[in-house]
Amino acid sequence: MSGRYCRSTRDALAVIGEFAQTPRYQGGGSSHVNPTRVDIPLEEIRALAGDGVTYAPGFTTDGSGGRRRP
Repeated sequence: MSGRYCRSTRDALAVIGEFAQTPRYQGGGSSHVNPTRVDIPLEEIRALAGDGVTYAPGFTTDGSGGRRRP
């Protein structure tokens, strides 16, 4: 592994959750949010940890219950 935080080739990291790949930020009314930049957590984790990162959505936000829509 070429990652800074993975100590050996046996180290691995699992990232689970759709918001790691498609971040969500909240705000409305007086708390409305207009970000100047939105980092993608999964990309940032992979940049630090290297090739030992496995991703799984774990859930869906579109109501499909984990089934992929065509």
